[in-house]
Amino acid sequence: MRARPGAGPTGVYLLLAAYLAFAVPKLPAVSAALVTAALVVALLVADRAAHRQRPVAAADHAGALLVFGHLFMTVKKFRITES
Repeated sequence: MRARPGAGPTGVYLLLAAYLAFAVPKLPAVSAALVTAALVVALLVADRAAHRQRPVAAADHAGALLVFGHLFMTVKKFRITES
């Protein structure tokens, strides 16, 4: 069975969304930040390895999802605990 051309990026976004929804709230803030940073670096390295002729900018959407999603979930977690 052959994979659809658009199935790869969709799967990546679903995995990142699952990480943000389920793992970030349960991890301590420092651990979640380190895992998020490692995932962003892994996305950039994988994108660069897959597309050598293109600049690194192709993984920007997934990286932005991770960074802003992490910030949102962290602020949400600390706002809930302060209330």
